[in-house]
Amino acid sequence: GTNQRFVQRLSKMEAVAERPLSDYTLDELEYLWQQAKTQLAHVPLRFAPSRFARSRFAS
Repeated sequence: GTNQRFVQRLSKMEAVAERPLSDYTLDELEYLWQQAKTQLAHVPLRFAPSRFARSRFAS
């Protein structure tokens, strides 16, 4: 879920960064974050229905 998306985006940022992330300005980090978010938007997360969905649709 949310944690997995965060890790994926951060990993993507690190992969394309030409220097340590700590050397980037906040604006540069935001740009990298948004680029990673856009690129990963088309990568489906592993399906893991919430407890609500499982209980709601259980027979």
